[in-house]
Amino acid sequence: MIKLKFLILFLSFILLFTCKNKNPTETPPSNNRPQMDILWPSLADSPWPMFHHDPQSTGRSPYVGPRKGKIKWIFTPGGSIYNSIAIGTDSTIYFPTCYEIEGNKSALYAVRPDGSLKWKIWLPLGSETQPMVIADGSILVSNGTSIYFINPDDGRIMHQINFGRVNISTYLNIGIDGTLYFAAEEGHLYAVSQQGDILWNIHTDEHFYSFNFPISPDGSTIYIFTEKDHQSVAYLYAIQTDNGQIKWKHHIGERQNTLYSPLVDSDGNVYYGTFHLGDSTGFYTLSSQGSLRWYYPGVVSNEPTIDYDGKLYFQTGNIDQLLISLDYLGDFCWQQEIGPNKTTFICDREGAIYAFSTDRVRVSAFDNNGVLLWQINLEGYISRIAAPVIGSDGILYFGTYQEPGKAGLYAIE
Repeated sequence: MIKLKFLILFLSFILLFTCKNKNPTETPPSNNRPQMDILWPSLADSPWPMFHHDPQSTGRSPYVGPRKGKIKWIFTPGGSIYNSIAIGTDSTIYFPTCYEIEGNKSALYAVRPDGSLKWKIWLPLGSETQPMVIADGSILVSNGTSIYFINPDDGRIMHQINFGRVNISTYLNIGIDGTLYFAAEEGHLYAVSQQGDILWNIHTDEHFYSFNFPISPDGSTIYIFTEKDHQSVAYLYAIQTDNGQIKWKHHIGERQNTLYSPLVDSDGNVYYGTFHLGDSTGFYTLSSQGSLRWYYPGVVSNEPTIDYDGKLYFQTGNIDQLLISLDYLGDFCWQQEIGPNKTTFICDREGAIYAFSTDRVRVSAFDNNGVLLWQINLEGYISRIAAPVIGSDGILYFGTYQEPGKAGLYAIE
């Protein structure tokens, strides 16, 4: 009898132990939300065809970025690199310069992935010009009065759309069908074909913010800020791409100094940060219908990025400049002190984040848990770093805004 009771107890224990080990599918709750890369047929099939990688402004590379943390090469152009870089289908790096030594001119450069010059053309570009590589490989650049279509092989101007006396923004976005969108003077937003036909334009009294603006993952909606008197930003507008109709507008605030490009995730949610908005200053996210999802307080000082798990990364702080990580539901994950950062964040395939500090003159890489992977110190006084990009070989490229002759295009492996 005792043996029988012992046997029953032993078998019960074994059964209980076995059941617990045969149920590995039970996972703890997660606030992650897997993100997908959206196919954009109007853009080149390249590692990084435009500012912040794509029309949604995710700042996310489908490739693993550098892990050595070593400078591979530095290309020194004739002028400073202020704003943005793009990569073509053959991994050529394109970027504009300003304040060239020769008469303070500007130029568009094409540099091979080994750091050698492919070509250079003089163009009347502004410091904020952002190159874009479209489906046929052409490079598009705007200088505020014209949009140029540049041949990737030799830098020849193939086509030019001239807008006469209308001052247009140098910040372009592109629709799924290839339509070009940009803001212009007097509060206008334009949709233009690549042949130069104006498809529509709309106007608001608040004036559209003439900086970067994203498009929804289905290509149907533009999200763009409005400003008034260059100091007071009132709304985030949602505009239909097919006809320019206003879908909704979300009130932000009455006092604002700086707003940075919003970001749109795979579900169509919009994220943006505010700078100097009183007690309401912080990082916001809205649904595709314009309703508030969540809010995180703090002064936000650059564009955010989102990784493949749906984690958000951005910078907050006036004095303590912090890299902040939040999950998809807005819960705090981690933070790192990085110093003043006058460029956008980007992340790679594994969620590594690349951050820059201009006062300490360095670039840092953190994994998606906030652990430092590497740091590189740069030389000289650098007041700004052009928006970084990642190539298909995992090389990180960025440009510096420095005294002419000292600025450089850096390749980090």
